[in-house]
Amino acid sequence: MNIRQIEGFCYLAKTLNFSKSAEKMYITQPAFSRMIESLENELGCKLIVRDRAAPRLTPAGERDLKHMERIRQEYDALIDISRVQSDKSGEITIGIMESGLTDSARDILRRYGAEYPAMRINFREVSETIVFDLLNAGKLDCAIVAHFPDVYRGYLEGRVIESYQICALVNRDHPLSSRTKLSVRELKDEGIILIDEEKSVMGYQAIMSLCLKNGFSPKIARKAESVVTALSAVDLGYGIMILSDSMRDAAGKHTVFIPMEGVEPGQVWVVS
Repeated sequence: MNIRQIEGFCYLAKTLNFSKSAEKMYITQPAFSRMIESLENELGCKLIVRDRAAPRLTPAGERDLKHMERIRQEYDALIDISRVQSDKSGEITIGIMESGLTDSARDILRRYGAEYPAMRINFREVSETIVFDLLNAGKLDCAIVAHFPDVYRGYLEGRVIESYQICALVNRDHPLSSRTKLSVRELKDEGIILIDEEKSVMGYQAIMSLCLKNGFSPKIARKAESVVTALSAVDLGYGIMILSDSMRDAAGKHTVFIPMEGVEPGQVWVVS
């Protein structure tokens, strides 16, 4: 059991609606349902009656809700106390990917800077390959990342700050550029541009896994050293890329973003 599962169940207990609760948690409804099922399996009891007409907490759910609300309140209080007692001056080092910060991440840092004006914020550009090792070694205070694999969640804390649409990026002269949406299977015969696995192992594996789940191994048009290089390759018509729509401002004028159907939204995490 973790604080994210507890937070999710508290939302569900208020709304009795899986879709609304999933939105609050910045995840899809299927992912939210799996999270609640995992919590129920760990507790060894059903927490909610899944009835379309009259969803309701089970007696066990009513009982456990009281404990979970208390845990959540104590967790929030701990965070608040830590903030109050922390030094208001000094410096922190934040790891960021070479693709830069999203709008949501910048907004959070603005609020932090307003609350702690004497605190110096340093940025360190790092790759996904080493960012979690740097966090674990204490060389970063936190990092803003697009992937937070389960293997790291036993000793690092993460919070979702943004959810985004996954798109196919194509050159505007490509035959697919007029489409309003695309499925993964429609990219079976297209040349795909990937970030080299040595630079973004989790991003590389995510795209490979997405294609394999849809019945094909991607035809790799080329591997790029960075997101910036990959975006340039798309803009020049060298292949198609699968990426989030948060990168629109960084893309070239010849690049078209087409939403992909049947693909779960991506997420931006703050991990510490």
